[in-house]
Amino acid sequence: RRRHTRSLCDWSSDVCSSDLDLWVARFMCDRIAVMEAGKIVELAPTQTLFSAPQHPYTRSLLAAVPALPAQAN
Repeated sequence: RRRHTRSLCDWSSDVCSSDLDLWVARFMCDRIAVMEAGKIVELAPTQTLFSAPQHPYTRSLLAAVPALPAQAN
């Protein structure tokens, strides 16, 4: 199965997925490519992308995600 993308790709399984939700992609992909204006600006292993994003656009995308409130026990 192959889908074309504008946002992210997991090339290791040959699956490309357009997904604007990086937090969902975090659990589905080994590597993520972030695109801005039709060009890949960052390609990194998923853990690296979330722990140490290099490109300002990637950092702005990650900063834009609202934090979920902690669950009460």
